[in-house]
Formats: sequence, C-alpha cells, structure tokens
Amino acid sequence: MISMGYRQVDPAELEGDELRRWYLRTPEEIDSERLQNEQARRDAFFGVGRVEEVRYLRPPAPARPAPETRTANPPGAPREVGARGSFFGSYAPLPQSSIYIQSLPAPLDRVEQTLPMPSMYQLSDGTMVSGPEVDRIHAEQKRRMAGTDSPEPRGRVRTFNRLKDGQIPLAVQIEKGERELDPTCHPNGGWEHDPGFDKRPERSRRYETQITRNAGLDYVVRNLGEAPVKFDGCAVWDPRRELLEAKGPGYESLIQEGKKYRFVDRMIDAAESQGDRQVGAAKGRPIDWHIAEPRALKFFEDSIPSRERIGFIHTPAR
Repeated sequence: MISMGYRQVDPAELEGDELRRWYLRTPEEIDSERLQNEQARRDAFFGVGRVEEVRYLRPPAPARPAPETRTANPPGAPREVGARGSFFGSYAPLPQSSIYIQSLPAPLDRVEQTLPMPSMYQLSDGTMVSGPEVDRIHAEQKRRMAGTDSPEPRGRVRTFNRLKDGQIPLAVQIEKGERELDPTCHPNGGWEHDPGFDKRPERSRRYETQITRNAGLDYVVRNLGEAPVKFDGCAVWDPRRELLEAKGPGYESLIQEGKKYRFVDRMIDAAESQGDRQVGAAKGRPIDWHIAEPRALKFFEDSIPSRERIGFIHTPAR
C-alpha cells in the first residue's frame, strides 16, 4: 500500500501556537507548502523517485459552426417538393423568400407561398391555389405549348346502350374502356371517359363543366372506317344539338408568350388539326367552340381554316 505522504491542513484542527503560525505564514512558505503537496501527490500516484513523462493532450478545437443554410422560405413555410419536370421540381423561390418569379406564362410568372397557410399559393392573377394545383397548371401549360392538350380517344372500347338517350350520364355510370351510345348530337356518337379530365387544373375542369354540363366525360364520334374524334360535350338541352368544345382560361397568356418565344406555331398546328378532325367527323352537324378569353377567341378564329364550319363563341368563365 502506498502512503499518501501528504495531508491538506485544516485550520479548524489547529490550536494555540500552531494555529497562530499557520495564519502568520509568509507567501514564500505558502508557495513552498503547495509545491510539496503537489510533489507528494505525484509520488503517491507514480511511485517515489519515478520520473513519469506527462503528456498533455491538446484540447480539441472548438467545433466550427455549421455553415448557414439558406432556407428558401421563411420558418414555418417549407418549400414545396415536386416531381421532376413539375413546377416545384423545376424552379426554386428567390433566396430567403417564398416567392417564385419565372419567365412563364401567367399566372405562373409570379407564385407566392402564403403564410400562415404554407400549403396555399397566390398566383399573379390573384387566385389562391394549392401546391398540387400549381403543378397541374404548369403541366397544362406545357401540354398546350406542345399542342398535345387534347388526347385522342381509345381505339377500341366496349359498346353499351343501357342508359336513356338525350340525358347526360354521370361519369360513375360508365367504366373506363366503355362507351354508352347516344345519337342525340350525332348518329355515331356516344359517351366515354375523358382520360385527361383529372389531370387538368380546377379552373379548366370547372370551365369544361360550365360549357358541357358534364364532368369527366367526352362525347366521341366513331364513324365507320375513320379514327374516333372526341368533343368535350353534346348540347342535349339545345334544339340545335351542337357538338361542344371548351377552351378555358389560360390561352391568352400562352399565346402572348408563344409569339415571343416562337412556340405559337405548335399551338396553331394543334388547333388547326383539331378543328379539321372535328369538322370531318361532324359531317355537317353544328360545332360550337366556347372560349373563355377574348384574345384567345381571335387566335382560334384566325388559326382554323375551316372556321366557317365552327361557331366561335366568347363565353367568360363563371
């Protein structure tokens, strides 16, 4: 057992002359006593007479603060995450901001995330929409710019005649891949699911429903030996029984940008092709295109050579 060899003096244990001498120690005596006690502690630990190299470890460097992460949006407004090619998957807001400013057609030229409702966005036209709705508007703009906004109907479908003619069915009454015959507007016409309806933004779905009085269905003409041609609807309530096409909000800004960036030719080709297909399938029956915006009305009138066979009507969105 190693003797400790030192003891810390407690003045409470001293009396008389010992206590007086302890209080009267000089600074040199106090320093000497301290050094002796330190040596005694080392000897007790390492052994008397043993020289031990003491290695002092360098204290760890203070951790550098993490680089400041610039959040795109203020606290409480997380950035929307979108799929590749979507609006939120393609663009970022201004630094330290919740505002997206892009050279896109209105209303996506300025998109601002709102607080304290970070799931909602204000567009440049003042409307408030959800994040998924922003992506749907962006996808629709791209389809229209590419001239692919109106997908062609299925080549083959199962045909039924279960419902009363002259009444617009509900979308749930017709399965995908089925066709419900209804010759009200055309002897070879019938109701089929619109494959692109759910992909459109709410404003486009709402306008199409306003014009056609149906949601999620197309009126498709299938003439024997010809490719099927779709219309947005059939005016069963009108004595003219016209075939209907709805061109909702958003075309005006696309046309303006298209003239600037030279994609308007694709839009013209698409409108001309659609008009020619519909006129060919109608076989002389009336066709009305309802267009939500006045400048878009002129664009479609000027773009379709067979415009004398189509009625172009400016019908504002409600």
